[in-house]
Amino acid sequence: MKSESTTIKDIALHLNISASTVSRALNNHPEVSPQTRKAVLEAAKKLNYHPNAFAIGLVKNRTRTIGVLMPDITQPFYSSAISGIEDVAVNQGYYVMICQSDESFSKEVNLLHMFNRYRVDGIIVCPATTTDSYQHLEEIVAHTSLVQFDRVIDSITSHKVVSDDYQGAYQAVSHLVKQGYQRVAHIAGPNQLSVSKNRMKGYIEALRDAGHPVNEQYIRHCSLTKEHKRQCASELLELKIPPDAIFTVNDPTAIEVMYVAKQKLLIIPEDIAIVGFDDQAMTPYLDPALTTVGQPSFAMGQTAARLLIDQIETPVGVDLQYTTETFSTQLVVRGSS
Repeated sequence: MKSESTTIKDIALHLNISASTVSRALNNHPEVSPQTRKAVLEAAKKLNYHPNAFAIGLVKNRTRTIGVLMPDITQPFYSSAISGIEDVAVNQGYYVMICQSDESFSKEVNLLHMFNRYRVDGIIVCPATTTDSYQHLEEIVAHTSLVQFDRVIDSITSHKVVSDDYQGAYQAVSHLVKQGYQRVAHIAGPNQLSVSKNRMKGYIEALRDAGHPVNEQYIRHCSLTKEHKRQCASELLELKIPPDAIFTVNDPTAIEVMYVAKQKLLIIPEDIAIVGFDDQAMTPYLDPALTTVGQPSFAMGQTAARLLIDQIETPVGVDLQYTTETFSTQLVVRGSS
């Protein structure tokens, strides 16, 4: 049977004094004598008393807790970002409550409301791929500190932390063109995501600047499920004139493209070149190693935490200047291109 935690009342009964005196002693109130305070502290240690941080936070209207909502914490990009968030938050004396939406809009809404019920001081959120309505985020930002991470919604006024998706995509496609590939396809993410739009823009402009046509049949928008990734890859590779290179919106999509290409007995990169985006930890160990665009996810997480804590600790009445922190990306050339 689980034993109950020691309370202030238990200390008061042990010392035969009032609970209010114990409370004042624990908070170093000047009206409590040094002898009484010493007795209370010794009793608290003896009885293994630990203050209820959540209850204290409710009284002070601060819980020193931040909520982090990511789409899929099993993905290395997001797990690395969470490590960066924790690195800063813990050092600043904050607890971190981590949840994942599983790319579900309804789960995202419910979890954000749960954060509010637990009175978190602020939230870092990366919206789900299925999020196409933003009322829940507008409600959150009206009364809670918020930082948008990676996938951002321009109409929501808040701090934002992103990587340079446009430039990363431009570099990736320019690399493929310089390698001599003529028919470069793109598997993009859902239309409403900022990362999808910016990477698509980089893809299109890199082709145009190189004098290559933008062929709509070489573009697929993917829901980012494993099944749809493979379907998009199969559709491209089964075209009458298939692409000779595919740039994907992220590394997990590139890995599925590699799987489909091998199933069709294509040789990478001779028959088809493949480039991803993220530079996840496993990409150097694929066969062949995946060419990709690196993002500094740990540093991005650190910055998101700093921006959020600065906002939380800004005194009431002080005007906030919201900022968008954009991190540079780096093309990492490996065997797949």
